[in-house]
Amino acid sequence: QLGLVREEAGDSESAADTYTVRGGRRFVLTPMGDVLKDDHPSQMKYMAITFGLPGHADSQGKLYECVKAGVPGCKFAFGEDSIFPVLDRDEFEGRAFNQAMSSMSLIQGGVVAASYEFSKCKKIVDVGGSKGTLIQQILDAHPGLPLGISLDRKEVIDTLPPAPAE
Repeated sequence: QLGLVREEAGDSESAADTYTVRGGRRFVLTPMGDVLKDDHPSQMKYMAITFGLPGHADSQGKLYECVKAGVPGCKFAFGEDSIFPVLDRDEFEGRAFNQAMSSMSLIQGGVVAASYEFSKCKKIVDVGGSKGTLIQQILDAHPGLPLGISLDRKEVIDTLPPAPAE
């Protein structure tokens, strides 16, 4: 039962957590597989998607060449110095990557906020902070902090909704 799915015996019609494959065999998600569902708080679905897409899979698959030559995997896989031009060319992969990074901030933000003494800080900046998930968790945990800034590439910021008026 440690896998993501298990075969289900019988003729259950519950479609919420079930998918069917050829031959009438039915499978259900195990608790480990639940993290891949849209409504799971961890949103690990996007990490799984991102790691399987060419930008990451192809560039990370060049580890040996990277270490030997001292260059990023994107250079071998795509002729690029970083992953970002690859993400910019593929809208789906770019969105999946941004959501995956936000998901990681959501998962790790509470730990970061609780693990560091931010009270002496006047300003906190999250470089590569996308929609500000981590900064918001830190500010919520330390209400005395005066300012939090989420800094990211223009291509990411342009996809975000406008900030609410104060």
